[in-house]
Amino acid sequence: MSILELNRKTVRNILLLVAAAVSIWWLVNHFDVLMSILRTILSILSPVLIGLILAFILNLLLNPLERLWGKLFEKNGGSRAARKLRRPVCLLLSFLIVLGIIFAVCFIVIPRLGSTVTEMVNTISAYVKTLDVHYDDLRTSLEQYAINLPEINLGQNSLLAKITDLLAKGGSALLNTTINVTTSVLSAVVDLVMGVVFSVYILAQKETLARQLKKLLYLAFPQEKVSRFLAFLGRVSRTFSQFVTGQILEASILGSLVFIGMLIFRMPYAPVIAVLIGVTALIPILGAWIGAIVGALLILPTSFMQAVWFVIFLIVLQQIEGNLIYPHVVGKSVGLPGIWVFFAVIVGSGLGGIVGMMLGVPVCAVVYDEIRRSVRRKEAAAAKAPADTPPEQS
Repeated sequence: MSILELNRKTVRNILLLVAAAVSIWWLVNHFDVLMSILRTILSILSPVLIGLILAFILNLLLNPLERLWGKLFEKNGGSRAARKLRRPVCLLLSFLIVLGIIFAVCFIVIPRLGSTVTEMVNTISAYVKTLDVHYDDLRTSLEQYAINLPEINLGQNSLLAKITDLLAKGGSALLNTTINVTTSVLSAVVDLVMGVVFSVYILAQKETLARQLKKLLYLAFPQEKVSRFLAFLGRVSRTFSQFVTGQILEASILGSLVFIGMLIFRMPYAPVIAVLIGVTALIPILGAWIGAIVGALLILPTSFMQAVWFVIFLIVLQQIEGNLIYPHVVGKSVGLPGIWVFFAVIVGSGLGGIVGMMLGVPVCAVVYDEIRRSVRRKEAAAAKAPADTPPEQS
């Protein structure tokens, strides 16, 4: 390498460092502008992002359905009509399965939550009236022993009545919040519909799109770098697919255990609470606790003691699930040891809340796998090196 080439390389590296330093300085001093630009870009590209996410999730159902179709209708080559119908029929079935799960959750769980708020308010009002009667009886009994308790007015202006009114208003506020959230969700229907249409186009022509993208990459970049990049993308896709599959399996196991346990202990609303906990369990480790709190609130209007026993039952079940089922089912599905699964959930929740918790495990699995591959490559290179190297001449 000539001195001129060395000088050019040095100048290029200096320019890159200066550009990086200027970029970091600008980002630090204009962080609000950057976030505003990112929000605008995300709002514009939201249908595309929704479509990509839907396509990724639906593809997890589409692949096994197409394999099942091939076994049933395409034995020994199958007919031409069967081969043509495979993709549209399996794609339609994938959409129907996902929509069926969503509608089941919406029509089973959400209506029950709304009615429970009203039941809780009515139950608390009944408790207040019962307390009024018992307190008057206690005052009358103690007056015989010259013990005078202060009179508590449980009328409209009393403290307990105010508490009851506050709880009632809280229930109304909760219902109003639910309505507002529902309205916000409905306002995003257009983006969702566009995302669904985009995902259909992606899944219907995924092989063609993959070939076209590969050709563009090979034309624009060196072949060796493109091959490494595509191999890396394949590992990322496989890791995320295995994580989603493992998470759904773990949520199904937990929901089934909750349903069986509630039937054994004769607790109310077993199907509703089991579905609720199964859905919230899609959030790694901590999601089931969210479902447990809501489930306890569902049982509370029926029986306070049953709500307490339900919480105790969930605590025991969560210990079994968190220490045995989750690390083995999800950890093994992504090739990540159990200790790193917990680490990924803790760090992800701190960085990105619920989304961070859901993405923390597969991201950590990808990083763990890349580090492991790098270590193995270095170990292999060290093993190939000569064992005895002559000492350097001073």
